[in-house]
Amino acid sequence: MSHATYLPFRPLSRLGCSLSVLLAASALPAKNAAAEPVQTAADDGAIQSVTVTAERHRETAQDVGIALTVITPEMLQNHGVRTINDIASLVPSFQATPQFGSGQPSFRIRGIGFDDYASNNSLTVGVYVDEIAVPVPAMTQGLLFDLDQVDVLRGPQGTLYGRNTTGGAVNFTTAKPTDSFTGGGSFTIGRYDDARVDAYVSGPISDSVRVRVAGTTEQGGAWQTNRENGQSLGDKDKGALRVITDIDVTDDVKVEWTLHGSDDQSEQQGLYLITPLATAKGIIPADTNHTLTSWGTSPSFASEIGITPDQKPFQDTQGWGNDVRIDWRLPFATLTDLASYEGLDRREYDNFDASSAADADVYFGSRAAVYSDELRLTSLDGAPLKWTGGAYYSYEHLNEDYRSGFVDSLGLNANTPYSQSAKTESIYGQVSPKLTDQISFDLGARLEHEQRQLYNFNTFGILPTGQVIDFTALNQARSIQYTEPSGLARVNYQFDPDQLFYASASRGVKSGGFTAYNTTDATGIGTQPFQPEKLWAYEIGSKSELYGHHLELNVAGYYYDYTDQQVQSSIVDPVYGQIGKIVNAPKSEILGAEAELTWRPIPPLTLTQSVGYSHGWYDQFDDVGGAIQNPVTKLFTPIYVDRAGQSLTAPKVTYAGSAAYTVALDQAYALETGFDYSYRGTYFSHFGPIYNVASYWLVDAHVTVTRDNSPWSLTLWGRNIFNETYDITRNFFIGGDNIAAAGEPATFGATVSVKF
Repeated sequence: MSHATYLPFRPLSRLGCSLSVLLAASALPAKNAAAEPVQTAADDGAIQSVTVTAERHRETAQDVGIALTVITPEMLQNHGVRTINDIASLVPSFQATPQFGSGQPSFRIRGIGFDDYASNNSLTVGVYVDEIAVPVPAMTQGLLFDLDQVDVLRGPQGTLYGRNTTGGAVNFTTAKPTDSFTGGGSFTIGRYDDARVDAYVSGPISDSVRVRVAGTTEQGGAWQTNRENGQSLGDKDKGALRVITDIDVTDDVKVEWTLHGSDDQSEQQGLYLITPLATAKGIIPADTNHTLTSWGTSPSFASEIGITPDQKPFQDTQGWGNDVRIDWRLPFATLTDLASYEGLDRREYDNFDASSAADADVYFGSRAAVYSDELRLTSLDGAPLKWTGGAYYSYEHLNEDYRSGFVDSLGLNANTPYSQSAKTESIYGQVSPKLTDQISFDLGARLEHEQRQLYNFNTFGILPTGQVIDFTALNQARSIQYTEPSGLARVNYQFDPDQLFYASASRGVKSGGFTAYNTTDATGIGTQPFQPEKLWAYEIGSKSELYGHHLELNVAGYYYDYTDQQVQSSIVDPVYGQIGKIVNAPKSEILGAEAELTWRPIPPLTLTQSVGYSHGWYDQFDDVGGAIQNPVTKLFTPIYVDRAGQSLTAPKVTYAGSAAYTVALDQAYALETGFDYSYRGTYFSHFGPIYNVASYWLVDAHVTVTRDNSPWSLTLWGRNIFNETYDITRNFFIGGDNIAAAGEPATFGATVSVKF
């Protein structure tokens, strides 16, 4: 992430088995809410404090009046977390959904989310790597590796962060260069021939320069089977590399320079049929085995995107970046500049009809670039008054060629090329005065101006003969801009050193945007922008350390008042009828509560529990439910559905827990056993009961053997050990193609780790 032109530094070439992971660990955020990894426990079993920088100052997590979850590297390994999507099992009220099983993610926190399978719109949940925002959703999907900590903040963020969000923020902190030479790595093998290697080396190269090099690669893991010919699908082939250089320019000026790159040549996940599918070749029964799928496309569509008709769905994505952080310690504050450049090249082919018929095949050809610069002035740690002020600038550019293969269903293929730019400018600040030793306040404000422009947008129909039909005939620019304030007011009451109570009111804003789907839109209404969504959030909570710091209990309750919520729905074009579009629901509400508990009843045993409940509903929303055609004029008019009182589309209940017990086998060896379990409630769809995603439980387990004064450890692990059958998402494409993306079945394996 550096300057607004593509760098000569290109994504990594295949290093052996192909490095392909850095994008994910570099396109995710870090230092924002974390600085030090969690320590396990003191000898008496007390829970050690966790240092975070959620408020831009080093504090313990229990002293910050924010609902947040801290995830350590050990938790990531024990739960088999590979990408940001996998942290859903560790965080209450958090959901991650790949749209149609594609590389386009949707994140939700406390029911605040945004469903969109296009590439051009921003997320409701901010994603940061080392305090650098990652605003393009497809950039968040790389592998995670060599991290110090992950922090998930719930509720609107903006008075301390580069981007403004309504749902929350996920902050990734990468491991930094060390003052002494160190290194390590791990090798993991698992079911379905899955294999992963992680490695790092770190240390000084002079008195003032330190370097850390880390990389990862993963191959194999195909767990799906083609129902027609028995071929496997889902092998990973990805890798990444990151180089961080710390430079002490003077005693008061520090520079951190990060270069990173990734390459992903993996096979995509296939979908399965939840109802029979009528094709030109006959009826395909619904899949009772959720690991079955199929793929294939027409010769004409294959020729258009440069593949063979029997090509497996695939990902061909390269990411790269260049980030520079400068910290200048002044007598009264620290001045920080964060400059970044991120680039992404993406070719992705998906089969949305789960069959070899050419009903709904999709291709994304995307090239994105993001330049950002954030200048921030922060009071010194320990100063009598804690404060932060800053300015942020970002410029994004996206060119995309979105194609669909519809020969068997509609008699043609579709091509929707477009370009989009987005410029964001903001100023923000927060101050935390103390009224007494027990009562303090956090007061923050932000003013943000953003301008987005969509241009060169058209949808073309391409017949198998090669004839081209222009469905939109617009090719004109659309733009949207806004200037919106947001802010925070919070009171903190430190009842005693071990108990904090807080109450807050905050406002968040999410960018508006454009619907970039195929559209038969002769009038231009389909490309009209949808407006920014605004959220007022009211929260009360407490954080408690009890029984001599052997138990931590954090609870929160919240009420959200939503204006202009962005919803994936449709509009009616008078000429062509109902077409898909993202629209604004005028008023919505969300009510919920959360609790997180960590307990060490005896030194060898650690128990955790977390639960989240969130219920949202529309107050005002006249949605399009269909279209009717006038038999005389042949024009279409909309049929409206009043959705007032209808629930929002998010699971109401999320739950997770773990138990870990460590025992000494003899004077040299120790054995840790652990179980982790999570529950996701039913996800209710606007499209009808058949598309509801049923609730499910997942249980993981691990056993780790270590030896005193030895750098080696061995972990035997299992994910989804009871082989729960569950879906990640359900949807439809072109009418009768009712499909679902299944969750991964039971997997087992081993990890050998070494540190020196």
